[in-house]
Amino acid sequence: MTGSLAILHIHHMEKWINMYGFMFGDRIIKDIGSKLEAHLPSYNTKVYRIDGNRFAILTTDEHMDEQIKKSLEKVLAAYNKLVYIDSYHIQVEMVCTVSFTKTKKSVADLFSDCMAVLQHPSIRYQHELVEYNPTIHTFSIERLIVQDITKAMENEELFLVYQPKVHSRNLQITGVEALLRWKHPTEGFISPATFIPILEENGKIHEVTDWVIDKVCAQIAEWKQRRVSVPQVSINTPGTYVTSARLLQVLQHSMQRYHIDGQFIELEITETSVIHDMENAINAVKQFRMLGLSVALDDFGTGLSSLSYLRRIPINTIKIDKSFVKEVPLSEKVSALLSAIITLCHSLKLTIIIEGVETEEQISFISSIEKELQIQGYYYSKPLQAGELEEWLKKQLSEFTI
Repeated sequence: MTGSLAILHIHHMEKWINMYGFMFGDRIIKDIGSKLEAHLPSYNTKVYRIDGNRFAILTTDEHMDEQIKKSLEKVLAAYNKLVYIDSYHIQVEMVCTVSFTKTKKSVADLFSDCMAVLQHPSIRYQHELVEYNPTIHTFSIERLIVQDITKAMENEELFLVYQPKVHSRNLQITGVEALLRWKHPTEGFISPATFIPILEENGKIHEVTDWVIDKVCAQIAEWKQRRVSVPQVSINTPGTYVTSARLLQVLQHSMQRYHIDGQFIELEITETSVIHDMENAINAVKQFRMLGLSVALDDFGTGLSSLSYLRRIPINTIKIDKSFVKEVPLSEKVSALLSAIITLCHSLKLTIIIEGVETEEQISFISSIEKELQIQGYYYSKPLQAGELEEWLKKQLSEFTI
């Protein structure tokens, strides 16, 4: 797109909430929102509230740069003095950052530009409009993630959600996949697609995986005690950790601590975790299996060497990547390829899980190939927090059981 993105950041919002309550905080937000609406042009401009203390202003017209600047400066000036809200005269500190582009640039890139300004050490909350300058604003999201991940685990900013897997024939739940989520106190929700690769590159992913294993085992123990029927929980295991002796020790310790049998846990490993260290990977998987754990090969079909090692590594399950599903059944070629993969895996007596299933048409096509499959995707459920999953299970018993 061409145009601009601005972020209006309200500083110390929690101060007003702590002093006068959440309703007073809402009054501040509404007051600022009404001033934005009054001063900004009504065409080619949209205002969004993001997080609890920020507004985003998106403009899709590159010729409106000066107009947007002047409008935002008027809003900032209105708060550069005491304002009267709910019988109180208060001084609201804020800053606005903006990134303009006359070439095609994604909204995500513009957002990153604005966040780079907000995170820069030079930023002040003195009602200024600060334009992104790539030679000055060099905030690194990578640095933020690496320095904050330990605190995120300690403060429960990092948490797990669980996406169900459903049997295609009897519609019973066969297990769930544990997925990481991060709600950062200042950045809001950080996508796993952003923070997981950074943690991997900086040697932090093993520590996080240990945390996940502990949380999963604790959750399984709680479900067992309360008689919540979740047959198995899958844990994503980073490639560099699969062959580590430490992983085996962490699993054994957590299972003993929470009195968990191996049958309740499945490790999901990727192709890259085995093709570069095949012999050690085979030995590691054998040890996991001796503990009673299931082992699934995730994202099957996305690599180049799948068939060469599929016959050697002692896995239980194949997870067929969602890229083979999204064009089914519209693409005849992709449909034929998916059918061939399912037939191959079935002949090897592997449990088959199809990821990324979202539509009735996809379900019908997949079921026409093979009845004994497991389906994972938004067609049945999005990833859910533990309490939400329990409610889903109650509903599933009445709606999906044949």
